Amino acid sequence: MATVEPRDPPPYEVVNNCVLPRNLQYHVEDDVWARVEDDRVTLGWTDSSQTVTGSILYVDYLRGVGDTLATDKPIATVEAAKWMGVVRAPFDGTVTAINEAIEGRHGVVHPVNRSPYHKGWIAEMAPAEPIEESLDAFLPIDEAVEAYREKIDRLDLDACVHCDSFEI
Repeated sequence: MATVEPRDPPPYEVVNNCVLPRNLQYHVEDDVWARVEDDRVTLGWTDSSQTVTGSILYVDYLRGVGDTLATDKPIATVEAAKWMGVVRAPFDGTVTAINEAIEGRHGVVHPVNRSPYHKGWIAEMAPAEPIEESLDAFLPIDEAVEAYREKIDRLDLDACVHCDSFEI
């Protein structure tokens, strides 16, 4: 009889076809992810956020590198075919990088739709408070999975939709 080697879990979880990488933290109500790197936090929209928004047409940054933002102040505007909204700072801090590759119009599929966790990141910030305090509203993956299940049920949302070239 052959022995079965244990496998590592996949690097992501899936809730209603929405992909949630395990190495990130999530602000479920705002559909924002956070990746901590030293004293900086990279932020982006989740798979469910890009699905609800639909085909993104345009991203316009309202703030630049070096700007200090208070919680909920806009970083950028996002325009989709039938929706326009803003990406807000989830905590007080200073913008240390913006993703110039997503600004403006793009071809058929916008990077935020195609690669929300990699090429479609929104901004990097240095929190004003310690990172643990700044990310207090963010959940680790196991708690985020449960919170997304509840949110999807509560809002009666359909499954996430991915373009042909979607990157996990």
